[in-house]
Amino acid sequence: MYHTKKIGVFVSHIFGDFQHELCQGILDKAAEYGYTVEIFSSTDGEDVGNYGIGETSILRIPNYDEFSGICFASGAYLLPSLRAAIAEKLRASCTCPVIEITQSGAVFPHLELDNDTAAGQLTEHMITTHRHRRICYLGCSTEPLFSEKRFTYYQNTLKKYNLPLSESDYAFCDYEYSSIQSAFEHFLQCGKPNSILCYNDRMAISLIDILSRHGYRVPGDIAVTGFDDLALGQNIVPALSTVTFPIYEMGQKAMELLLDAINGTPLPDTTVLMAEPLYRNSCGCVKKMNNAHVR
Repeated sequence: MYHTKKIGVFVSHIFGDFQHELCQGILDKAAEYGYTVEIFSSTDGEDVGNYGIGETSILRIPNYDEFSGICFASGAYLLPSLRAAIAEKLRASCTCPVIEITQSGAVFPHLELDNDTAAGQLTEHMITTHRHRRICYLGCSTEPLFSEKRFTYYQNTLKKYNLPLSESDYAFCDYEYSSIQSAFEHFLQCGKPNSILCYNDRMAISLIDILSRHGYRVPGDIAVTGFDDLALGQNIVPALSTVTFPIYEMGQKAMELLLDAINGTPLPDTTVLMAEPLYRNSCGCVKKMNNAHVR
């Protein structure tokens, strides 16, 4: 079957930050090797009125015979039914390699991001670098899948260093300011913690404001860490220690794997990229230029 030097990308909600960075990585790496990219996007799960009728056209529009390879960002789809329908269509219609980008439920050889192990690295950093002995975990009740995984890495790291964990050392709440404040008051039942590991930057930024209103200095009195490396967290004072997700690099890696497969190298079943901690001021480290996530 004849293929042009063209890569197809299937992704949902192209306007999202994750999707934008991922596709840009694919586009840039494809351009290096003379490949063009066609992106097929949808807004599954959104209320788009009558436009929703056309959502399944993503299954019919592509000319699958033209592609040298396909990137299927299945983890971006909200509707399992559309995700499954695209997977089935790709299996039935594609003679080219397919790389899937997802955290779970992969049908094809896939690329995934380990965005939870870093919770253990952050915890270990607070123990070994800053000598903290009471580290609390602020989890997210509305996003339990990732929150529970990060909590597990936090727990295991405390066990590794023989540090106790009581019920007053962790709490799960939503994003409401009052809910985060209640979680902080829960931590205070056993006195002031040395540091608080937050599920993500959004929660950490709210927590830092709450700590300030209670008269606590960050990191002088209580250190705080987040996850996601949001721009706001980079620019607040103190700058937020966090975890950066190499999404752009994931797009590049997906394209590299496809190039290998196009050239005859079998795709591994699973390829994992690791998220990386960034230690800034809010944990007690001094911010340095090489801490910044630079592409």
